[in-house]
Amino acid sequence: MRRLALLMHRLALLMRRLVLLMRRLALLMRRLALLMRRLALLMRRLALSMHRLALLMHTLGKTEGGIAWRLMLL
Repeated sequence: MRRLALLMHRLALLMRRLVLLMRRLALLMRRLALLMRRLALLMRRLALSMHRLALLMHTLGKTEGGIAWRLMLL
């Protein structure tokens, strides 16, 4: 009987530890998700700025001054 009680107690402790671990893992996952979202936003912003820059270069390339621009970039 006593051995069974001890086993149950050990099991309860293990379960508690497992629950704590799971909670910690959940918190980490949430933090990671937030970081990923922030990174995605940054990437989108970067892509937009790159696109704008490409458009600017394209419009500059069409004008006479654009030739000088192209030579500067080379």
